[in-house]
Amino acid sequence: MIRTTTPFFLTLLSMVLLSGYARGQSKLQIHGYLTQAYAFTDGHQFLGIPDEGTTDYRTLALQFGYALDDNSKLVIQFSHRRMGLSPVMAFEHDVKLDWAFAEYWFTEAIAAKVGKVQLPMGIYNELRDVGTVLPFFRIPYYTYGEGSWASETVDGIVLSTYLLADSPWNFDVSVFYGGWDTIEAGDPSVPVRAHVEDGVGGQLWLNTPVDGLRFGIEAHRSTVSGGSRAAGEKSRATTWTASVDARLERFTFQAESFSYNFGDGSWRSYYAYAGYNINEKLRANAQVDVGRLKLEINEPFFSASADANNRDFAIGFNYKLSPSLVLKVEHHWMKGYLVDDNPPDFFTGDPVKVQYTIIGASASF
Repeated sequence: MIRTTTPFFLTLLSMVLLSGYARGQSKLQIHGYLTQAYAFTDGHQFLGIPDEGTTDYRTLALQFGYALDDNSKLVIQFSHRRMGLSPVMAFEHDVKLDWAFAEYWFTEAIAAKVGKVQLPMGIYNELRDVGTVLPFFRIPYYTYGEGSWASETVDGIVLSTYLLADSPWNFDVSVFYGGWDTIEAGDPSVPVRAHVEDGVGGQLWLNTPVDGLRFGIEAHRSTVSGGSRAAGEKSRATTWTASVDARLERFTFQAESFSYNFGDGSWRSYYAYAGYNINEKLRANAQVDVGRLKLEINEPFFSASADANNRDFAIGFNYKLSPSLVLKVEHHWMKGYLVDDNPPDFFTGDPVKVQYTIIGASASF
C-alpha cells in the first residue's frame, strides 16, 4: 500500500504554477521551490521511507524579499517538509519559518545579515532543499544530517566580504555568531532535540582562475545542552569542513570532508560526487557518502567503545524539461546502523543493508 497525505494532483498543479511563474521588477521579490517524490525500500525503513513506498516525501518553500533601499533588504522564507515515516517528523510543523533576516551592505564588499540566517557551511548547507540545483533528492545525509550536526540556519549574525576581487585568485569570507536548535539521532528511532549556543565560526572560499573551480574550509565551535545530556549539563562541540567544488562545462566533481567532535565521541564523514551532462537536458549522477561514528564511554561502573561505519552509494539521472522543472530518478545502496526501525546496537550489532529508490520532480521560480 502506498502511503500519502497530500492529493497528488495538487502537487502536480503546484509544479505547473511554479514552473510558469514570472517575476516582476519591483521592491518585492518572490521565489519558491517544490520537490515531490515517491520513494520505497527493499526492507528496513530508512530516512522515513518504508518498504511499501510513500508519496509523503516532499520539500516546499516560499521566499519573500523586500528591498528597503539600494543597500538593505528584508528576507523571510516559509517551508513545508515531509519525510515519510521518519521519527524526525515529530519535530516538524506543517509550515515553519526557515529564514527571517535583515541584510545591509556597508560597502560593495562588506555585508551583514542579522536574524534567522543561513549558516555558511560547505557547498550545500544554504541550498539544502532547492531540488532544481541538487543532483539527488537530498544533500549527502552522512555529511549534512537532517537537522543534526549541521544546522541550516543560525539565530544571530553573519558578516560576509570578498577579498582580491580583481585578482584571478580571490576569496569569499563569512564569519558568524549565534545559536540554533538541533536534533540528535544517536538512536535514529528516538531522536531528541538539543540547543546550541555561543556558536562562532567562519567559512573561507578560494576562487581559482579556472572558471567553476573553488576550494573551501569551514570551522566552528559551540556549547550544546539538552538532548541526550542530563538536566543542566553542557558539552563543547567543534566542527570543520573541507570542500572541493568543480563545476565545469559538462562535468561536475564535488567532495567534502566533515568532522564533528562532541563529548564522548566523534563523527567523521566524507562524500564524493560526479555528474556528467550527457546532453543539454539529461544528466548522469553518481555519489558515495560515508559516515563513521566513534564512541568512548568510561564511567565508574560501565565502559564501552564503538566504531560504527555507514555508507551510501547512489546513481541517478536528471532530465531537465526546462531550467525550472527537473525530473529525477535515483537508486541507493546503503550499509550501516542509522535505519529508522530497530537500528542495530552501535556497540554489539552488525550493520544492515538497505536499497532504496526515489522518483520525483523539482520546480522553482
